[in-house]
Amino acid sequence: VGVMVAECNAENCLQILALQDERTQTYVTWEAAFKEFIVAGAKEEPYAEACKAATSVFARISTSVKTVEDKLNGGDGAGLAKWVRKLQEAEKGKLQLTIGLQVERKRLGGVHEAVDLLGKAAGLPALERRGVEMAVASANARAQEHPESCSCATIQTELVELEEELVQRQEEMVKLMQVDLDKLVAEINETLDEIRYWDSE
Repeated sequence: VGVMVAECNAENCLQILALQDERTQTYVTWEAAFKEFIVAGAKEEPYAEACKAATSVFARISTSVKTVEDKLNGGDGAGLAKWVRKLQEAEKGKLQLTIGLQVERKRLGGVHEAVDLLGKAAGLPALERRGVEMAVASANARAQEHPESCSCATIQTELVELEEELVQRQEEMVKLMQVDLDKLVAEINETLDEIRYWDSE
């Protein structure tokens, strides 16, 4: 009976590990689509499709892992089932954090656009709404040439300060969330090591 239990646990471990590999690869594909959207300025539609595809894969994997967990709990694999449950809870947290982090990273990219819109509303030319160094140089030159319009330089300086403050806050938020995500990934890897241990028994 002990041999049968060990074989059953090993089979279930291999299934869990295979599903986890698929889950990891799905994250890689999803992150690549996000970077293409944010960094390369790609259209939103491919990223939205990648989100939909990832969500579908994660749901299927979660269901499959739950099936294995239930099977283990119904037999002699309760010890292994606890690690599988821990893996599932950690993966749920990872998904939530990843979504949140992508939202905050997208907001970081939107800070510059928001400041640009404020500058536009204040009547500043486009040249003075983008690129901090270029903006300050351009605004100062205009102030020297046209002292009567020096208020533009004041507005530009305030926008630069606002942009720097907003970017700093957003970068700090992203950094803190990334630290939390890294901790969770480390916990997942430790849990997987425990599951591999059951496979090797």
